Amino acid sequence: MSVGWGQSYTENFTQDIINISDDEVMIISNHEMEGYTFSDTTSISVSRLLPPCDDGYTEIDGECYYQSDLDVLQIFIDNSDTTLNMEMDVDSSGVIEPLELGSQSWDNGHMTNMSFSSIGLIGDLPLGLWNMTNLIYIDLGNSSSTGINHLTGVIPSEISNLFELSYIRLWGQEISGEIPDEIGTLLNLSTLIWGNNNLTGEIPYTICNLVNLYTLGLNLNQFDGMIPDCIGNMTNLSNLFLYNSQLTGEIPESICNLTNLIKLYLFNNQLTGEIPSEIENLTNLSNLWLYNNQLSGEIPVEICNIGDSSPSLSNNNLCTPYPDCLINQEPFTDENDNGIWDEGEPFEDTNENGIYEEDYVGYQDTSECIYPGDECQIGDYNGYYDCSQNCVTPVYYENWLGDDSCDESSIDFNCYDLGYDCGDCSEDWDGTDPLGFCNCPLVTGDTNEDGDVNILDIVLVGNCVLSSDCNECSDLNYDGSVDVLDIVIMINIVLEL
Repeated sequence: MSVGWGQSYTENFTQDIINISDDEVMIISNHEMEGYTFSDTTSISVSRLLPPCDDGYTEIDGECYYQSDLDVLQIFIDNSDTTLNMEMDVDSSGVIEPLELGSQSWDNGHMTNMSFSSIGLIGDLPLGLWNMTNLIYIDLGNSSSTGINHLTGVIPSEISNLFELSYIRLWGQEISGEIPDEIGTLLNLSTLIWGNNNLTGEIPYTICNLVNLYTLGLNLNQFDGMIPDCIGNMTNLSNLFLYNSQLTGEIPESICNLTNLIKLYLFNNQLTGEIPSEIENLTNLSNLWLYNNQLSGEIPVEICNIGDSSPSLSNNNLCTPYPDCLINQEPFTDENDNGIWDEGEPFEDTNENGIYEEDYVGYQDTSECIYPGDECQIGDYNGYYDCSQNCVTPVYYENWLGDDSCDESSIDFNCYDLGYDCGDCSEDWDGTDPLGFCNCPLVTGDTNEDGDVNILDIVLVGNCVLSSDCNECSDLNYDGSVDVLDIVIMINIVLEL
């Protein structure tokens, strides 16, 4: 019997499906017609019997990808169609497709790694980026001159959706606005690099919740306010970069709790106050850069205990005396054998600041420094500063300084400048009296020590000059001799009173 193609025979048609394995089935088709049975057997993959991807996913080359994630990539491409690095066009189609963009990793159809550094991205950050909840790694920053990214926009509160995030780098973009408080919810973060942007406002205290952070880079921004006091909570930090960010206030003492710090860059800000003595805790520190601030007071000797033997401290308001460990000249090649470093001669830049320094302190503006013996004023009374920068009236100097007792009170004479209380606080005092307070009157020119400079003092100095029997206290111009020049100085003092 012959059967003509195109004829329809539908009587007694059956079909059985038998599982062969989890991935494969056998389909047996039986067709009875006019006493004859025709059978057909076919093996087929289970996946061919099911839709290729779940709802919300798109199949590409046999793999399923979450469409919302693909949409974000397409927005990046659409915003940057004229600036993208076309070396990413793997299939040479002339168009960058979502899966060709940068370097990517996916897991179960969701993007986990977005490494798009320096590929030519421009425009605002897509809003959908902050809903890609499986992201672990984001790098949209710049690292080379090839296909520089120029991304704009703000960091929204929705960043809290990225709870799996471990690494985020936006270096060298044009991101503006404030850092949202929600940054403190990303507890898995180990690296946060948002330097060289246009971020403003204060650094939020919630950032201190990121206790697993290894590197924090917020440098080269335009912040207001201070370094958060809670910074010391981030004890896993090894790199803290806050330079060139218009920060004010003092260096928080808690920063000295960060004993794992290797690099601490706070230079080119407006930081004030003193360097905390607890800085000695930072024994792992290899780079301490505090230059170009307004730090004041004395440099604590404890700085000699940190890991960085050549910290960069120049261009502050730090006062002498400086710790011995910082008074070191950088080695140089004396090409003309004149004993000093000259411009152009090779030198060893030990603190890597590009400047030859005769010591590691560098230039300091000491015009506002207060030293023991400097004049001061308490109400209508003139006085002098003691060793602890207390303004003290002369009567205390006259009655307490060198009174055979090392005074332990709010007044402090126990320092080199005041001869360690004129020897009362040091059995080994050699008589050194830099300010002359131990051997000379407190009031300059008060030869008879009556508390005033007047004609009687001029007469006494004149007599001692004639008799060549003057002591060093009458040497008012400190030229090593008492003569008519000192008498002239005394006359001028009297005339000015």
